[in-house]
Amino acid sequence: QDLLRLGTKMMEQQNALLAALDNLPKDFQGGQVPPDLQRMMDQLNALMQELMNAVAQLPTTLSDEFLNRQLNSLPLADMQRQLQQLQEKLLAGRQ
Repeated sequence: QDLLRLGTKMMEQQNALLAALDNLPKDFQGGQVPPDLQRMMDQLNALMQELMNAVAQLPTTLSDEFLNRQLNSLPLADMQRQLQQLQEKLLAGRQ
């Protein structure tokens, strides 16, 4: 139940972040991430951490094979890396 709730919150936060990125002013040059975007990225990162913690707390009665298959379908490390790259690109601005 917690995993489903966290997954849903992550999707909602990611959609809100994408919408905010679409609404950046055309003349945005970077250098400083707008506070609203930084807050959204921080919240998304916190949700990913919370999800990873929840997954770590799953009952050990699940078979390792089943659990590994499920965890491999959650690309959390990739999502965190992409979020970091997004922040770096926002800071760098248009080149």
